[in-house]
Amino acid sequence: MIEIKDVITLDKNKYIVMAKTELNDNTYLYLLDSKDYTNYKFCLLDKESNNSLLEVNDKDKLKTLIKLFSKELRKNLKTE
Repeated sequence: MIEIKDVITLDKNKYIVMAKTELNDNTYLYLLDSKDYTNYKFCLLDKESNNSLLEVNDKDKLKTLIKLFSKELRKNLKTE
């Protein structure tokens, strides 16, 4: 299972898992490129496809996810 602070490789770039959240029984990840902080991705962890990552592009879903990730990031900052 992918956890916060894990480093994963996508498209030859290394991404840090910054936040993780659940929405409608799905797990979503906020990924930040380890060398270029302007390069980030919001991805669905596709459990049906051997935990592959699918980038989220739907604007309405992104608005919801950004709010959820923001809450998760604030919570994680308080616990460290």
